[in-house]
Amino acid sequence: MRRVGVALICMGLAVACSSTDTATPAGPAGASSLAHFDNGALTFDYPAAWTLQDVNDMASAFSTPIARLSSMTLQDPCVTTQVSVGTQITCGFPVSQLDDGAVLVSWASTRYPQAAGSPPSDLGTPNTTLAGRAARVEHDEPGVCAPIGADETILAVLDAANGGTFQMTACLKNPRRAEADAWVTQMLQSVHVTP
Repeated sequence: MRRVGVALICMGLAVACSSTDTATPAGPAGASSLAHFDNGALTFDYPAAWTLQDVNDMASAFSTPIARLSSMTLQDPCVTTQVSVGTQITCGFPVSQLDDGAVLVSWASTRYPQAAGSPPSDLGTPNTTLAGRAARVEHDEPGVCAPIGADETILAVLDAANGGTFQMTACLKNPRRAEADAWVTQMLQSVHVTP
């Protein structure tokens, strides 16, 4: 009886470990090397298996996209339409739905009008430091990434050298959410801001 129980446990583990999920692995078990992002103001490391999307979106008055990364293939997140007064550009997520186990990371730079010497208004109450600067990191389930099927959103906001902030939004989807969370944490720990 004991051998049968051990055999069933081993068979269960073999089945559980032989997943047919086809999403690119999102966490430490899925990538062995890192790539480096550097735009002159912000640098960070990320899994080399992730796709880095060239960001050429139009900036708003207060926010400028910096980079998008994902374990999935990314699409153009912007739609251009002609309206009676000219051209309208609407941007959203670069994927319609996250694959199982996938991650999507977006970085942006923000700067809102504020009194000289005051902390950035979008920083909120700092709860940590990143790159030696005041920062706030929050986890929400599902958060602002819900429209693309995410199970968790990680938001990081850190004080930038210009009086604004850098914002990172990560959208994570089960079943490998813990792995993706570990990669996002590692990426945040590698952040460097050029003064």
